[in-house]
Amino acid sequence: MEVLLETIVALGVMLSSALEQWVLGLFFAVIAVDAVLGTHRRSFLVFAGFQVVFLIAGYYWTLSTFEQQDVAGPWAWAQVVGIWAIAVIVAHAWFAWQYVRRRAA
Repeated sequence: MEVLLETIVALGVMLSSALEQWVLGLFFAVIAVDAVLGTHRRSFLVFAGFQVVFLIAGYYWTLSTFEQQDVAGPWAWAQVVGIWAIAVIVAHAWFAWQYVRRRAA
């Protein structure tokens, strides 16, 4: 479990440090594309809604961690970004697999 958490945080740190403040732009871009694709496939729209709810909850969780002056404060946002990135990769791979499977049938 610890290795999984370290991997998630490492992915979040990598994205956050590479994109800096533009990580929010990446969130917005992916959610916007999912919302546009949601006009054709409802699963994209539902996933965009989940992303919005998760990111709002993650932002407030990060703020509460910082307010408590916890040692883990700086890693909280990295964990949120890492979980979001993994969820986006897995969900879009699943959507692509469904699309290919549906086209083959």
